[in-house]
Amino acid sequence: MEELKTVGVVVTKYLSFGALCSFITYWHSHLKDRAKLKITNNIYQEYKGDNRGEYRPRSIHIKVVNVGRRATILTGIYFEHDDGSTHGMALGYPNGQKFDENEKWEATFDMESNSSHLYSHEHDTSAVNIYFRDTQDRKYYIKGAKKLLNRFWQKNDEEQKSRRQKLLLLQNPSV
Repeated sequence: MEELKTVGVVVTKYLSFGALCSFITYWHSHLKDRAKLKITNNIYQEYKGDNRGEYRPRSIHIKVVNVGRRATILTGIYFEHDDGSTHGMALGYPNGQKFDENEKWEATFDMESNSSHLYSHEHDTSAVNIYFRDTQDRKYYIKGAKKLLNRFWQKNDEEQKSRRQKLLLLQNPSV
């Protein structure tokens, strides 16, 4: 009888261990079986190129990749401004853009060609945060976007001050 109790305890331990392993496997696949966006951003410095006339203004580059297993549909990228307004750009209008596994989208925003997104001349406001929105109206904020935009605007202000100082020196060389 004592042997049956020992066998019962061992079987119970093996079944418990098997159930735990099964749960861990389920949970791992549950977490992997969803849309997961990896969003990166970077500041590109102004580039004037060589004699061929190449030019790229100071800009912000944004890249989004679906690293999850499930597809997701993004409807737009939005820029929150310091006055509370939001300026956006639709993706795949009218139904959004579908991102399957490892599919990517990237864009570059600068003050010259996409100025209403980064800076609104009409309201004199600048972007302070960036996010994507999906078809279920969820927001995917870009990690580090606030710091990135802060650096972008600080550098822009420094460049404008430097240009003003050079212009003043050219206009009034005796100073």
